[in-house]
Amino acid sequence: YMLNNEGSIPTKEWISNSANIDPYYDGNRVVCDTQEINSDGTIYLEGCKINGKEIKYTYGTPDIVCKGVTNETITYGNIPTGEYKAGDEYICNVDGVNKYHFFIVSNDGDNVNLIMDTNIKSDGTLSTLVNGKYDGDVAWISDEDYKAAGGTSSDANSKGPLTALKYLKEVTSRWKNIPDFSYILTDDISDAKYEPIKVNNVKARMLSYTEASSLCTINGYECPMYLGINTEFYDGYWLSSSWSAINGGSQSHIDGDADCSPLDSNTHGVRPVIQLSKSHLS
Repeated sequence: YMLNNEGSIPTKEWISNSANIDPYYDGNRVVCDTQEINSDGTIYLEGCKINGKEIKYTYGTPDIVCKGVTNETITYGNIPTGEYKAGDEYICNVDGVNKYHFFIVSNDGDNVNLIMDTNIKSDGTLSTLVNGKYDGDVAWISDEDYKAAGGTSSDANSKGPLTALKYLKEVTSRWKNIPDFSYILTDDISDAKYEPIKVNNVKARMLSYTEASSLCTINGYECPMYLGINTEFYDGYWLSSSWSAINGGSQSHIDGDADCSPLDSNTHGVRPVIQLSKSHLS
């Protein structure tokens, strides 16, 4: 295999999505959607075309990032059985050192979306309970970011969760085992407040109102414990949708009246949702 620029592969751990690997195999040109160099230096290719023709071609074995919990390590989720159901619990090695608990929230073809069990602080560590409240709160949108985006009215929801998105990208940037992805963020409540936002090259995103609603019952007032773990009644985490958060601890629920405005927005934290190929789970 060779790189486009015919350079050598660096002797460090990295994921090659940004390296633009264009391998050749037996004289035939092979271009693959998934191109990764594992931590042990081996190559993993998936979703390939040979000479421009789509075929089922894979090479190598991907790194396992997340391992299913066992009877000894399970907390509030389910022990995975290979069906990738909501609530299946995994322990994910996000950066080669730190391992965190995650729960599947949705199954999207070859990929799954998993939410972490705790909010994340600005230094990249996990939120902890201090004097009855979890630390690491961040604005959904700050007054500074709201004004910088051209906001002039009192409805800060109209610009979207710009501060929370920026914060989440920064604090997860060192999660080298988690692949980057890009997406279009839309305000998915019935009375949408902000226009779609293009989010590029991130490791994690926020949970949406639609996702939360699909997992909770009785109009959002009974959510599974894995969504409410490490929260208090009015101290939870923002959803990407306007006026929305998850609160509640043991009585976790969707708060559809969370004030996202700059004046009262440091009341919740941010909880990462990652996207992984099923091949990275075991």
